[in-house]
Amino acid sequence: MKILYLVTKPSFRFEGPWELRDRDGVVLMQDAVLAPPAGANDFFVCDADAKTRSIKNDSPRISHSDIIDMAKKFNKVIVL
Repeated sequence: MKILYLVTKPSFRFEGPWELRDRDGVVLMQDAVLAPPAGANDFFVCDADAKTRSIKNDSPRISHSDIIDMAKKFNKVIVL
């Protein structure tokens, strides 16, 4: 099962029950763009949220439309 995690909380930790697998996806949204989650090496950043918070980093950015398209490709979406 492929899970897409939409992380909204800054400094979230992927551990224990929230351990990531290779096929899972992570998108940082809202305040999560301020502090990427521990345990997630590959993730996308919501471009609109990063711009609103003046975040400058090299993480790949995606639009809200891209997030919707991405969610359709996963079996489950979890908002944290």
